[in-house]
Amino acid sequence: MKRICLLFFSWLLLCSAQAVEKVGEWELYATFRTPKQICEGNRKVFFLADNSLFSYGKDDEEVRELSRLNILSDNNIDRIAGDFVNDVLVVAYANGNIDLIDMTTEAAYNIPYIKNATLTSSKRINDITFVDDEAYLATDFGIVVLDDVRKEIKATYTFNEKIYTATRWNDYIYCIRADRGMYRCAVDDIPYDVNHWEKQSVSYINQMLPAGNRLLLLHESGNVLLFSPGESNIWLRADGKVKKIEQTRDGFLLHTHDNKIVLYDSENSLVCEMSFDDTGYKSIDVTCTNTRNVFWLLGDEVVAALKYEEDSFREEKKLSCDSYQKVYDPFSITIAGERIYVSPAGVSYLNNVQDVAGYISILENGSWTTIYPQDVPHEKHQNIMWGNTYNVAVDPDNPDVFYIGTWLEGLYRFKNNVYDTHWNDTNSPIIGSTKWSYKAGRAVFDKKKNLYMTTFCPDYGLVMMKRDGSWLSFPYEELKNFRDLDYILIPQHSSAMWIVCAGYDSFVFAFDTNGTDDIADDKIRKFTTFTDQNGERIDGRFFYEIAEDKNGQLWLGTDRGPIVLTNPDKYMNGNFTCTRIKIARNDGTNLADYLLNDEVIQTIAIDGANRKWFGTASSGVYLVSEDGQETIYHFTAENSPLPSDNIYDIAVHPETGEVFFATSNGLASFRAEATEPQDDFSDVYVYPNPVRPDYDGYITVTGLQEHSLVKITDTAGNLIYQNFSTGGQLVWDGRTRDGKRLHSGIYLVFASVNDGKEGTVAKFTVVR
Repeated sequence: MKRICLLFFSWLLLCSAQAVEKVGEWELYATFRTPKQICEGNRKVFFLADNSLFSYGKDDEEVRELSRLNILSDNNIDRIAGDFVNDVLVVAYANGNIDLIDMTTEAAYNIPYIKNATLTSSKRINDITFVDDEAYLATDFGIVVLDDVRKEIKATYTFNEKIYTATRWNDYIYCIRADRGMYRCAVDDIPYDVNHWEKQSVSYINQMLPAGNRLLLLHESGNVLLFSPGESNIWLRADGKVKKIEQTRDGFLLHTHDNKIVLYDSENSLVCEMSFDDTGYKSIDVTCTNTRNVFWLLGDEVVAALKYEEDSFREEKKLSCDSYQKVYDPFSITIAGERIYVSPAGVSYLNNVQDVAGYISILENGSWTTIYPQDVPHEKHQNIMWGNTYNVAVDPDNPDVFYIGTWLEGLYRFKNNVYDTHWNDTNSPIIGSTKWSYKAGRAVFDKKKNLYMTTFCPDYGLVMMKRDGSWLSFPYEELKNFRDLDYILIPQHSSAMWIVCAGYDSFVFAFDTNGTDDIADDKIRKFTTFTDQNGERIDGRFFYEIAEDKNGQLWLGTDRGPIVLTNPDKYMNGNFTCTRIKIARNDGTNLADYLLNDEVIQTIAIDGANRKWFGTASSGVYLVSEDGQETIYHFTAENSPLPSDNIYDIAVHPETGEVFFATSNGLASFRAEATEPQDDFSDVYVYPNPVRPDYDGYITVTGLQEHSLVKITDTAGNLIYQNFSTGGQLVWDGRTRDGKRLHSGIYLVFASVNDGKEGTVAKFTVVR
């Protein structure tokens, strides 16, 4: 993971230093699970895995994660291509955006021409071919010619159809069009008119490269031929094993499916054929643009530099990539102590795919640990990789034990991040639906440490594993046979528990067991809609997630914004209503609008200051004040490093205030101002401490009680600054009331709460 800034601070009363992100800073979490491409430059090597781009310096041997936090302009990278002649890397994004990166300095230049174009079709770039200083981009709408030296678009040929690959050779532009046929047009003809392109004798080509007096073509069958109009085609390779062709400095190479490299010279003559089998590596992609016969191999968990000499490979460098997290499709986040658990999606209203691999990545002390699906035994569907997991529920008595439910295999328990045991129809009430899915859905512990979870079967939709290991099922008619029973909330301030069913039969179900196992005396109620404070039914059709704030109010996400259940204990009353937050327009009309009324709220999190984080389906993230009247932040993929505007889950770290976002394009976090308040002032500290001469960011006082009045003075008692904490933390720009930076010296922090008691709770030093 790459931090924008890492601060080292020392607390004067402690002997050890700590490292903490600055408030207001972002972090993006790179993944390396599905390696895709590798490109070599003169001084650096670049490789793409999932949606994460990395560089390796041949001189300094540093691996860097490249993202919007440093040099990139966008998210969701589709492909990369290297022009080794000009030492330029082209980064193509799914939305058509393009970054050009100097492969020596890593200086980046953005070309948003395609992204900003007004088109009704997709803007995806399907292939990139280099000829001289030009890059030919085959897109879903036509061909774009880019000068990667002058950093400008030279030409655009819009055909309103998909182009698979394109290149220039012998004063003609060649391409593969939507019908998979090959066409060509003279450069000095009218290439932008599709009628001026003539069809050629070959078709179904995946790649094209100029190769001297012939055009090198990779057929979709895996065969390679040398093509020239009017002449017989020469089959260079007819074994059906080639998956990539690439230019080298003195010819080209073929990368095959059977882990081999075949080299040809500039005269299209065979030089040698080499196998990686003896290296122990399986090559996902290979590149070689140097003159030393050093091949850069991208493998499942490794990048290796392999020098070919005396008919064998000698390893020069190995970069292990197994330390990166593996969940590129995060759906659920659980924070427990110092650990952050990230897992992908089970089957639900937001996910119908039933073969999502069950990687679980765990972040602790800045390092990732991953549980791999192939290491987890499963028996119901041997031919499907273990996965489709739901949320992690950490054992309340043992932080090294956690439970996680699955769609197909029931409930699992892990100890010290290793599989321990699991439950399905053979040893629990998780009997499944039609003997296909054995769903143990979202799970949560209650105050008695019983584990509740949703399930999907004709007889009940909720089960519970008691602390003694025995099981109980709840045959509520209202929950039977619903696939999309999802979120369970067990409030801290009220007695009823709540279940949300998303989907087309969306509803909210409340129940109170009265502390007994007999459901006969349970108080239950199913809500398919709610009536608001004005006596009007809400106009939303779907419910997604429910969260309890610090005042005991329940906030419910719908497809028409959030609603609030202000008195959840009265859910059985016939006149039970919800509240919709009204935001005054303040335009003299005395009118108001409902809070986020046009947004689909998929997830809700409450921070230490009782503020509400809302994750939407298409508009990113909102943070609103405790009462919802003020929008504090609105983060989108356009105005922030947020990877996507589709937010699946949000979790707030109680001690640091860091907010984690699971998005459709990856995991990110933002260091916010609020932390959970403390019971006293015994563990207050300031960071950074000392404040060094080159530091001009926020100074943070954390470990405070709720709504503390914080005063900062010099040693003479002169007041420098005062304000109230946000939850358990105060964030200050480090300037005096007249906007000046602090002078060198020691400063005191005083804090008080409602009882008026005040004391010195911290000190910090400024060095100028």
